[in-house]
Parts: sequence; C-alpha cells; structure tokens
Amino acid sequence: VSFIYNDSAQAYAGEDYEKIAIHTMLAHSFLSDGQLDEARIEAARINTKLSELNGFYKDNKNKYKDDAYARYLSGLINESNNDPDAAIVDYRAALKIYEGDYKTIFHVLPPNDLVRALHRLFELRNRKDEARLLAGNYKGLDLNKIDLEAASLVVVHEVGIINEKKSTEFVLPIAGQIIRFSFPVIRKEGLAQRQTGIRINDGLFEPGELSQNFNAIAYENLEDRRFRMIAKSSARLLIKGQLTRKAEKDFGALGWLAGNIYGAVTETADTRSWTTLPAAMYVTRVFLKPGSYSVEISNDGRVTDVKTIHLKRHELMLLRDAKAAKAPDPGGNS
Repeated sequence: VSFIYNDSAQAYAGEDYEKIAIHTMLAHSFLSDGQLDEARIEAARINTKLSELNGFYKDNKNKYKDDAYARYLSGLINESNNDPDAAIVDYRAALKIYEGDYKTIFHVLPPNDLVRALHRLFELRNRKDEARLLAGNYKGLDLNKIDLEAASLVVVHEVGIINEKKSTEFVLPIAGQIIRFSFPVIRKEGLAQRQTGIRINDGLFEPGELSQNFNAIAYENLEDRRFRMIAKSSARLLIKGQLTRKAEKDFGALGWLAGNIYGAVTETADTRSWTTLPAAMYVTRVFLKPGSYSVEISNDGRVTDVKTIHLKRHELMLLRDAKAAKAPDPGGNS
C-alpha cells in the first residue's frame, strides 16, 4: 500500500535514532530507580544496536555509528559500581568518539568532566604515563587539582524537547505529469541556552556540559536516509505515473486530471516522530568531600528539584533530572 499511497500507510517503525534513544531513555529510567546494573546493560546495548542498524545498509550508511554519550554513561555507572578499570575502558572510548564524529558532525565537544574523570581514575590506578599523556592533551584543565579521595555527585539532565519533524517538498511537471516530491526534515539548531546545572549548599552554580545532541543526530540521520527515501519515492512515483496513464487511456482528460491530483495529494512526507524525546543531554559533575549536602537542580532556567544527599568517601552518586523534558518549552527554545 505504501507504494501506491505513501509511507504513512505503514505502521510507524521509528527512525534509526529513535530506535537507539529507546535504550538511552530506558537507561535513564533505571537510573531513577537506582537499578544501576540494568542501566549499564541498556547503555551497552546502544552501540550494539547502532552497529546492527548500520549493517542493514550497503551504501549511504549513517554518520551516527557510535554513541559517545552511551559510553560516557556506561563509564559513570561502572565508576559508581566501584569498577574503575571498566570505567576507564568506557571513558576512553567515549573521549575518542567525542574528539571525532561528535565534535565534527554533531557539534558536541569532549566534556571537561569526562576528561577529569578519566585522569582521576588513571591516577587512582597508578597509570601514570596515561595520566601524563591525557594532561598534556588537555593542558587548560589543570587536571592535577582534583582530590583523589573525594566523592562526587553526577546529574544527567534531559533538556528540552526534540525539534519537530516537518515536511519539505517541491513540484515538477515531467512528461505530462505533475510530480511532487516530499521528504521529512528536522532542524539541528535550537538547544537550550539557559541555566542547566546544580547548586551545592547555596554556593556557586555549577553548569552542566552538553553531552548528547539529539537535534543534530536526528538531522544527520534524516539526511543520511534521504538517498534511500529518494529511491523509494522514485519507485512510488513510477507506479503512480503508470496509474495516471492507465486512467487517461480509460477516461481521457478527466482520468489524467484525477490521476495527477491523486499522485500529488498522496505524495506527502511521513512526519510521525517521537515528539517527547529530549533535545539534548547535559551532565553536571562536582567533586565533594564526604558529608551531607543540599542540592538544587536546574534545567533550562527552571529549578526542578531540591534535595539533601549524603556522600561517602570515593562514592559516585548518579541522579536523573527529567522533569523539564515532559512538556514543550513555552518560550520556543525547544
């Protein structure tokens, strides 16, 4: 049916980035419930699923082939589970992806707190050469200031709502027919610019760092799919053209007109999408002495939670800030 109507005739299977985001949001959901092992499993599934999806395409493979945030999140979970060596593996993999595709394609720079976390674990595991090399590559961070005995609080923020998928189209008269091409598109701009981060004991505000840009990933994912969409649209337009010629042969000018109207009206882009997916993920990390603290969490300019936490020596506490992702931003920044 999709070849004589349009793609909306099929059940919506989701874009590739949405199939991956399912595991990201499941990992966050498990974090909310304190189920770190389950969260780590979902984070690990992300890159496995990416590899599986890209394996379906011989040509025009997706630029989104490795997920740096998934590696970063997995590293945080492993560190929280007191598995520093596994955390090092994940942090190093995350940093490599951030320094590569994430920086050049998705406009996400390597998070400073990721570099600090990796350097701290190198020092704790007595991997001095690797610590010196990392410090040399990131001289501006002054990595040696971090207290190796400190505890830390990490908050993952789900910020904004992903940009809406819309249609773009053009119409061409070809060989006596009105041909309409229509494709889904999504903007890659529009990340929140207001305060996202935490405040400890009414002290200085600690801003979060952009760690995942779903807007940019969605944009690139649709651009990568464009050639595959063109191939299917061309096949569909060929079939509709045959139907129009058959109608003209059987019913004359009226059949030709009806066939062209049908072809133009039904050739519309499938703009169904996961409309409540966050636009981005930010991560805030602070190193603290063991003790009790009051924490104020802000998300895109709004205070979303205030709580008291208790930290032990070397403990990494992971919190999820999801409240701002439940409704569109009335200011239009999402």
